[in-house]
Amino acid sequence: MRLLFVLPGSGAKPVGGFKVVYEYANHLHALGHQVEVAHRFDPNPGAGMARNVLRYWKWRLRPENWRPDSWFAAHGEVRLSLYRDTAELGARNNDVVIATAWETAAPVAALPDSVGRKYYLIQHFETWSGAREQILDSWRLPLHKLMIARWLQDIATGIGQPSSYLPNGLDQSQFFIENDVEQRDALRIGSLYHSLEWKGTAEVLEAMAIVVRQYPQARLVLFGATQPAQAFPEWVEFHYRPSPERLRALYNSMSIFVSASWEEGWGLTPCEAMLCGCAIAVSDNGGHREFARDGDTALVFPVREPAGIAAAVLGLIADPALRLALARQGHEATQDFTWQRSTAILLDLLKERAGTDF
Repeated sequence: MRLLFVLPGSGAKPVGGFKVVYEYANHLHALGHQVEVAHRFDPNPGAGMARNVLRYWKWRLRPENWRPDSWFAAHGEVRLSLYRDTAELGARNNDVVIATAWETAAPVAALPDSVGRKYYLIQHFETWSGAREQILDSWRLPLHKLMIARWLQDIATGIGQPSSYLPNGLDQSQFFIENDVEQRDALRIGSLYHSLEWKGTAEVLEAMAIVVRQYPQARLVLFGATQPAQAFPEWVEFHYRPSPERLRALYNSMSIFVSASWEEGWGLTPCEAMLCGCAIAVSDNGGHREFARDGDTALVFPVREPAGIAAAVLGLIADPALRLALARQGHEATQDFTWQRSTAILLDLLKERAGTDF
């Protein structure tokens, strides 16, 4: 089968939703399918036409400006391509084409039927990059919707749109326990740093200030794909774009991992932390509910409530038995999330829609 994934921009910086697409591309290729991932050239609106033309040709001549090679190893036979206008993709001859963000949905829907059967992989309700009605309008397009989480399916059902459930996988060859969970420092707490407000970094910092007042030796370990604009307190250590191997080592150095996003499509980083043996504390949102059960696989706190984050972290520090139980149960719960399983589900959904085997 020939498949085309259409991304809304450059893959040069680590992005969770892009990582999901690259994982599918690699695993589909391993099963003998031909896969292309197309990246949109995103012009700078304030740069002017001449500068954007020059920038485009720099992208053409220096693929490292848009390829994910610095953080993700796409298989060499997975075609990574660049486009300026989705109409350029109309000449492709594929069995399946998959939009991957609301900005790509309408252009993919407008492509001729000769490009292949059209799908829409929905990984979040993307209000950070578009208005609510724009996003809902994209969901109403005649594309078969593939939802990574039940809460997204609920929204689609509410506007009369059918969809299929396609849970994410995890790279269990990359993320696993290396350091004995029982031997870890209970005062080493981790979280993702993100510049988007809704990711909850500010709330995590506020909560950790409360924790540090009670446990002065506590440390917050942050990592992220962007350099922070602000200076951090002395009890914070920050790691910029750690390699997968370094990220695994960081997870394995932590006892507790916190994810405080106001909304989450699914939540890759807390799941990676669970695979590496961390007890997790997460905000109560739809994406986290895919794997976080309060008191069983996680501690769950209210969204946008630093005091709730602090209470969860302090509770895990003070109760080693609870912390170790959540770490073990969370690790066990994540074992079902594999890319092999998710790819098999995707192929079954494509087969079901096509009425044929691949």
